[in-house]
Amino acid sequence: MLALAIIGATLALMTAAFLLGVTITATHRARAAADLASLAGAARLLRGADEVTACSVARRVGAENGARVRACEATGAASETGAGERGAQRALGSPGSVRVEAVVRLPAPLTRLGPARSSAVAGSADLQKAAPRGRR
Repeated sequence: MLALAIIGATLALMTAAFLLGVTITATHRARAAADLASLAGAARLLRGADEVTACSVARRVGAENGARVRACEATGAASETGAGERGAQRALGSPGSVRVEAVVRLPAPLTRLGPARSSAVAGSADLQKAAPRGRR
């Protein structure tokens, strides 16, 4: 009887550890997808695309990384923005920024917890810092 209790407790702990691992993996996937999607959208903005195109690229990159982009906000280049958009720019970061919120659905036993979520902001200053020397 004691052996049965130990086996049951071990199975319960292993199941809990497995579900925790699945949750952590989904969170990491959402974080990575948000980072990559915001960088892709900001890179497209810097190449002269409009905000709609930048968010479209961000959504595609998010989907390719296993997430759904729930929200995307983009601000154009500094020369294209007016005084009414400065508040949005401060919230997003520098002009030419893209903010993305990505969500990843959890598997069936964990759907009650809701999706894993993450958000990221990337912009012209972020991309200039990350550019290799000689390519700025």
